[in-house]
Amino acid sequence: MKAIINWLFSILLFISSISNAQEIPNHSFEEWIVGIPIGWYGYGIGQSSDSFNGIYAISLQVNGDGAVPILIAGEVVPGINISKRHGIFKGFYKFDPNGNDFLKVDVIMGLNGDVVGIGSAQFSETPASNWIEFSVPITYSSDETPNDALMFLSITNDDGSATYGSDAVVDFVSFGEVTGIEQLSGLTKESVHLKNFPNPFDLSTTISFDIEKSTKVSLGVYNLTGQKVSTILKNELISSGHHEFRFDSMNLLSGLYFYTLSTDDFIVTRKMSCIK
Repeated sequence: MKAIINWLFSILLFISSISNAQEIPNHSFEEWIVGIPIGWYGYGIGQSSDSFNGIYAISLQVNGDGAVPILIAGEVVPGINISKRHGIFKGFYKFDPNGNDFLKVDVIMGLNGDVVGIGSAQFSETPASNWIEFSVPITYSSDETPNDALMFLSITNDDGSATYGSDAVVDFVSFGEVTGIEQLSGLTKESVHLKNFPNPFDLSTTISFDIEKSTKVSLGVYNLTGQKVSTILKNELISSGHHEFRFDSMNLLSGLYFYTLSTDDFIVTRKMSCIK
């Protein structure tokens, strides 16, 4: 009887994992075209026969140019289509790092172009020769249900660079539990009105927001690997009202960036594109 119960429990877990994975394209990296996994793209990636599930997995490797390898699900904008408030992004990895490199996983949940949920974690600066499960909790900044998601996996370090020879293998990624709606206190996303104009932009853009009460504010800009490329405000006391800050993109490459405003009550993130 106990064996039957355990078997049924295993079946339920399997069905649950498949259900949560269905929204992620090619989540077990079994389908490839000309060395690229269908539904994914990136730099420094390749097919691996060392898999956790199925025949293939995906590898990330730092090549001789030292560039950060990155794996991205779907298209950069708007990512992949989803229909639930997933609470976790998870999968399995092996890792052989050099220097102080680690495996970084970032998740961004969006709704019609606005960011409503974020998850970020880094794993294992030490070698992991056996499969290890990773799990990235997703925190939501509103009570809305997202309709798109961006997932990024990269090998990097605290400097935002990477060390030649570091490599990782990743497989069987999926979403986990679905979260409920939580009540938010203090400032709300609607009251902050965080935005930038123009967007896309070339040389500069103006980031603006509204604050209903005097509070300490941090405002930073990040690239796709999660590296902070600019600190506009760092825990500075800002008075209530409308505020604007000019952001200079002189040292940035063309691409997608994220800017995040945080207070004691709230965190809001938006996307912007630099085109040169």
